[in-house]
Amino acid sequence: MNREIKLICSDIDGTLIKADQTIGDITRKAVIRATECGIHFALATGRFKTGASSIEQKLDLPSDKLSGVYDNGAYVEANGKPIKAEGVKHSVILEISRLAKEYNARPVLFSGEEWIVEESDKWWAQINGFYEGRGVVDTFENTLRKALASSYQEPVKLVLRHDDPETIIRLREDLNKRYPDLFFFLSHSDILEVSMKHVDKGSGVKDLADYFGITLDNIMAFGDFDNDIPMLKAVKYGVAMENGTKGAKEIASFYAPSNEDDGVGKMINKLLFEE
Repeated sequence: MNREIKLICSDIDGTLIKADQTIGDITRKAVIRATECGIHFALATGRFKTGASSIEQKLDLPSDKLSGVYDNGAYVEANGKPIKAEGVKHSVILEISRLAKEYNARPVLFSGEEWIVEESDKWWAQINGFYEGRGVVDTFENTLRKALASSYQEPVKLVLRHDDPETIIRLREDLNKRYPDLFFFLSHSDILEVSMKHVDKGSGVKDLADYFGITLDNIMAFGDFDNDIPMLKAVKYGVAMENGTKGAKEIASFYAPSNEDDGVGKMINKLLFEE
């Protein structure tokens, strides 16, 4: 067994889970086995905490055995306890959402247990089913007002969606010029996300390392998309999936079979258990 590895972090979509939203048996067993050996395990995802809850349930790990880097590093939990919450200012969220509408992009807020749009359509109905009926139609001003009054610790998250990837790129270029202190990145070809400049999955994994008293050399991380690059670059055992983007593969130190082929589980068995 590789005693250097103390923490395993995995992206969710395109990495830990298959296209049908299931976790392969090899992967689930490898994760459970690792935690039974005292290895920490964390999800590292662009999803809001609520959006990751169904995956957490499928892993079937005790809450004190599961950590998470959510919102691409804006919100971090260690063994179920919040250790970091750093979001974009509410006034800036409103400015960006108004600009996005000029590009006919769809702004979406995630707050507490809900995700919010200002207008409903077919896409809203589809995604509302994915998020188990937690979708709400409301003004962003009202949503942010309620968020300030709530005790929920996870910051409000803004994502921008457009069916045309070229339009998303143009929007990102415009936003980069207007907001140099923010980080705009693609978590999918049609989804643009917003965070503070210094906040990403790499910083979130570093927060966990500091909390657990380990170094980045003690971490194995899995990812498939460009928003995983800071994490894969930061750790010693950065693993890109076979189905990953060119950028993720170029920065990774190791390569795993695809998410459909239990790549995460197979590489845990290979790199951690040396089997």
